[in-house]
Order: sequence, then structure tokens, then C-alpha cells
Amino acid sequence: MRIHFKKNLAKVIFSILLLLIIGNNTLATVRSGFFVQPFFALFEDHDYHVMLFFEGHKEYEAVEAMIKTGSGTEPPLIRAILTRHDQTQIDYINNKELVKQLQKRGASRETYYTDIQYDWDLEKSRPEVFLRFRTINEELVEFNLYTAAKPVKKYGGLTEPGGHAKDSALPVMYRGKSTLASKKSSILIDGISYKIPYMVRVPIFFTGMKGYYTEEFLIGVIFAGEKDLRLIKTPPVLAEGEKWIYKSGDEEKEYMITEIQNNEIKIASKNEVIKAEMIDGEIGIKEIAFLSPFNQERLFSFNFTPSLIFGKETAKEMEFSLSIDDNTSLVTGVLHKEKTADGIVLRLIPKEPGWAQERVVKTEIKISDNEILIMTTVGEV
Repeated sequence: MRIHFKKNLAKVIFSILLLLIIGNNTLATVRSGFFVQPFFALFEDHDYHVMLFFEGHKEYEAVEAMIKTGSGTEPPLIRAILTRHDQTQIDYINNKELVKQLQKRGASRETYYTDIQYDWDLEKSRPEVFLRFRTINEELVEFNLYTAAKPVKKYGGLTEPGGHAKDSALPVMYRGKSTLASKKSSILIDGISYKIPYMVRVPIFFTGMKGYYTEEFLIGVIFAGEKDLRLIKTPPVLAEGEKWIYKSGDEEKEYMITEIQNNEIKIASKNEVIKAEMIDGEIGIKEIAFLSPFNQERLFSFNFTPSLIFGKETAKEMEFSLSIDDNTSLVTGVLHKEKTADGIVLRLIPKEPGWAQERVVKTEIKISDNEILIMTTVGEV
């Protein structure tokens, strides 16, 4: 009995000592700091991307579509996009549930559900894709893409978005194999055919129209939007399993601490993983990774050097980079942090590549007790 008592006593003493030791790091209270994931973003890996530009329509200048054939749903998931002359865009998606999710995220982009008829031959050396759908205004769009050559990796890589949605999004698009459209391709809206301009024209040898076909299309987007959050639960201590819970309207979102190693912390939510560190009692965000809902091993990541800290006065300027999977530093620049009377203003200021410089992401975070208002705009500084 004495031996049993001594063993139990030793276990109790050891447990108390362990709690005291860990308490300096992993059990430190969180209330002195502040944590929120401040960016509106999404990441998707699509099997195919198709696009045609055209001339002569009074409102539109391009139609494109992202296609996921292996999404586990029938029909395949298709997001068709109409681009207007003013570079604003409208999404048409053939999945009602996805449309609801996107609208709940607080994005300012127009997004609608529509039935999309499709027919394609993707096994040909020169693939063909045909799509039909109606817009919110009952316009019938007929998209017919024939490829000019076999898609190859040489024409893949990081893609410049041109002026499309430049006032509402910073897109990071990475293509696998790609090729141009052939002159057989066509666009019809309400039965009227519109001219597709030439992209490459070498008489006799090759003709490529201004349109694209891509196999494996990865897209991460930071977009404009606005959302009211109410913080209804914070971790009393930093420990695995503890959560921050936010409420927006009738929807709750949880961020759970999944791993702690010394001062390193991993925090996860649905389709998001955040790597952070404790710095003088504050939570510093080192990386935010947005996971594809189709394949959680693929990710669109934000990295900050030094870590992004919301609380006390630390670095007002830090470097950031945006990456997709192993394709690192696709967009790089500076994050500027400014404290205001009622919160914080963050500015992601891209430096490279050049086309991204006009797409500064400004995020205002206003804090009042447990109420948090996040407002993001995209445009020039």
C-alpha cells in the first residue's frame, strides 16, 4: 500500500511540475493578444480551364470556364465567367450549394447559379470543349472551343489576368499544360456569332486565336468583401484542442489549436491552416494556407517575414509572398500595418510581378469589444 501511495504521489508531483514548466509557454493566457484570420481568399485546383475573347458585343468581351471533372459530383463542377468591357466579372456556377457558400463569405463579386450544358472530348490530342448556359438576364451563351495544337507545359506557368476584376481581386493563377484556340472556335450570344481576334498568325504554318485551353488550372484569389464577426469564444489558455469561435449572421466558424511545439502554434479551420508563433505574449502569424476543397494536400499560402502581429507596436512593414503548392513566391511584396483609433489597417502591396502592382489589397479591421468588422478593397494604394 505504501509503495502504491508513493507512486501516486510521485505522479501528482510530476504532473504539477510539468504544468508549471509548460505554463510559461503553451498555457500562457491568450487574452493579452488578438487573433483573427483577416483575408477573404479561396483556392481551387481545377482539372481544366477554357477561355475565348471576342469583339462586337455591347457588354461582354470574354467567356471562360473552370472545370472540375473529378470533384465527386455529377455533373462535373463548372464555373463559367463572363467579363464585361469595364473588366468586372460575373460567375455562373452549376452547383447551388457552392453558390450559397460563396455568397456567405461576404464577397462583393456577382455570383449566380445556372444549369450549364456541356460536351467535350478531352482525350483528343487537340481537345474540344462546348458549353451552353443562360445568364441572369436570360441570354443564351454558346461557347465552342477547338484547340490549335496539343497542350504543353511550355505555355503554362503563372498567368497574367490582364485588367480583369482588377478592382475586386488579386488572382494568382498557375497553369499546367496549355495551348491556344483554333480558328474553328466560336462564341454565340442569343444566336449571334461574335468575332474572336487572332493571337498568333503565321500563314500556312500556324494560326492561334485569342483563346486558351489548359489542363490543370490552379487558382488562389484574394478578393474584396465585408463581414461582421462576433467573437463568442476565445481559448482561456493556449492548448491543443482550444478554439476561437466567431459568429457571422447565423453561421459559426471555428479556429482550433491543433498542435503546439515550444513557441510554434498550428491553428486550423475548414480549408485553412495557420502557422503562428508566440512573441512576447502575442500571436504572430507566419503563414496562412488556404486548402483546396477538392484536394486538401494542395494549398495557396501567404507567408510573412517577420510574423504578422496585430497587438502591440511591432514591425509596421514586413515582406509577404504568395505561393501555390511548391511554386513559391509567385507574387511578392510588402505588407504595411497601421494602427488606427478603433483597429488596424493592413495593406498588401505587391512588387513582383509588375501586373500585380495595381492590385493593392487593403483590409480594415475595426474592433469594438467582441465585435469585429473586416472590410477589404482591391485597387491602387
